[in-house]
Amino acid sequence: MEEIIEILRDERLKDICVIEIPPEKQYAKYLILATAFSARHLQSTSEYINKLVSLFSFSFRFQFESYCFQ
Repeated sequence: MEEIIEILRDERLKDICVIEIPPEKQYAKYLILATAFSARHLQSTSEYINKLVSLFSFSFRFQFESYCFQ
């Protein structure tokens, strides 16, 4: 988990929050929330992290969602 947080910091994401999901919920162990500067920043960061996941065969999967609040 620390490696993922470090990558998010290196990619200049802000407001990083890690939420541990209770064990009775089987769909994930953690929920990671972070703020990107723009949709383009989010897209490029998600592509970069997914590339790292495929290269190093991490045992987890990333799903990125973009929300804009005004």
